[in-house]
Amino acid sequence: MSPADHLTGLDFVTEATARDRAAHADEPAWLLADRLDAVGRFETLPAEPNRLFTTYLDLRQARFGELRPYPVVAYAGTAADGGVPEGAGAFLHVREDTVVGRALSAEARAAGVVVDTFANVQRERPDLLREILADQATLPADDAFAQLARATYAVGALVHVPAGVRLSQPIVVRWSVGSGGRALVTRTVIHLGKGAQARLLEEQRSSREGQTNEAAQSLLSGTSEVILGEGATLEVAAEQDLSPDTISFITRQASIGEAASLTWALAHVGGLLVRSRVDNLLIGRAGSVRQAEIGFGGGAQLFDLTSYTHHIGRDTTGDLLS
Repeated sequence: MSPADHLTGLDFVTEATARDRAAHADEPAWLLADRLDAVGRFETLPAEPNRLFTTYLDLRQARFGELRPYPVVAYAGTAADGGVPEGAGAFLHVREDTVVGRALSAEARAAGVVVDTFANVQRERPDLLREILADQATLPADDAFAQLARATYAVGALVHVPAGVRLSQPIVVRWSVGSGGRALVTRTVIHLGKGAQARLLEEQRSSREGQTNEAAQSLLSGTSEVILGEGATLEVAAEQDLSPDTISFITRQASIGEAASLTWALAHVGGLLVRSRVDNLLIGRAGSVRQAEIGFGGGAQLFDLTSYTHHIGRDTTGDLLS
């Protein structure tokens, strides 16, 4: 099965698009090479890699050919550096093609926490992103939707908590989409150093505040790529409450180190067609993951939720509830 069998209309996943995205963001050669590798993988992958699940794949509601991806995400001037919302330790908000919120609490800033776009990180700490991603397979190589995001993301977000840092307040990353006929493709990398502890809230919201336009679909396609160092602890809560004419493709993969612990709490409420895949790689000895995923749907909504837990290290523990 080729991508064209089920992904007709996703014609923007090309080498030209990858090069254009990299040029817009002034990315270094190694990030461009990463994008181009993803393009090559996408071109060879079926829409559903697991033959047990092929018959359940149903993308008939999606009108990919009508969607125009944002080529770049800009900044809303000084507003992008506003204050942290009450109760949060850090905040990043992307609304359609604009970063409208970006801030760190005094505690997070003093501890060296980074919550920012790839572009800003590349300017301010050019070696950090490469150190985190170097030689790391942070997305499933057999998943076409993961490779779509890796190849063509208009904005990347990095969450980095240095070794030994324990944040008392959660990090909030918010995506607001829903403009008819548009697609926002994102990539998020979350890295905790040895012994670090953090909580992350990821929000996927409608940018149109409940207004619908069923004649014009929108798309949010993105990733959450978690890398946990030895003894690190991360709790992730993610809420998807998109408009009923929005398509969502979200791929999450976690590499869990020795004695590290990860908790996922994932809720799907909105959206027309939602495809979620979670891969947990328990690499280090005594690593653990707890995952709860729930969907509240009705009418024409379709939730396609898949989870894999790979026990690679010794004495690892996985607890999944869907």
